[in-house]
Amino acid sequence: MKKFILAWFILGTMAVAQDEEYRSEVRVGGGNFLPAEHASSFAFQAGYVMASGSSVVGVDLQIKKTEANIIRAKDVDVVSFYVPFHYGYISRTGKVRPYIAGGVSLGVIGIDETEWKSKTPGLVVEKSVAYSYGLLGIAGVTLQASDELAFFLEYRHSFDYFYVTIAGMGDEFVGIGGGFVHVGIGFSISRNL
Repeated sequence: MKKFILAWFILGTMAVAQDEEYRSEVRVGGGNFLPAEHASSFAFQAGYVMASGSSVVGVDLQIKKTEANIIRAKDVDVVSFYVPFHYGYISRTGKVRPYIAGGVSLGVIGIDETEWKSKTPGLVVEKSVAYSYGLLGIAGVTLQASDELAFFLEYRHSFDYFYVTIAGMGDEFVGIGGGFVHVGIGFSISRNL
């Protein structure tokens, strides 16, 4: 899986870097998970995006807090740190530029042990932190305010997978799927357009 992610990012970067016209951008933003009943859920992202022609490649550091159903426990708080790698296409005409992208991610997930214990008496989590991997889809729009400044609004949907080690039961495979609306700002750090 690690080799696949590395190859995905390297090939995407090579495709973007072949063009003499490029734009590099640092982005920061945040959002709330859907559905809205998980009011305490949120996501924060800081990342780097490089666009050339209509191709775009990026890498982010993403922090998410959401709720998950794990074994018999419903809505257990989960905090995760992810590094998603994504590749996609953006419209290069006009001030409003729609884009789509797909990618893969690696991460670390932590389970709220206090909440776990209150919801699953008798089940003991041997490891409350686990490595994870996942898939990601992105659709959004960028408003190009100036050559150096852009605002973005996007929807991200991810499917993240990890194993929870339960005493006496071994490893249990867990999947968390969900989407969130994400808004933010981007600053151009280099360009040759």
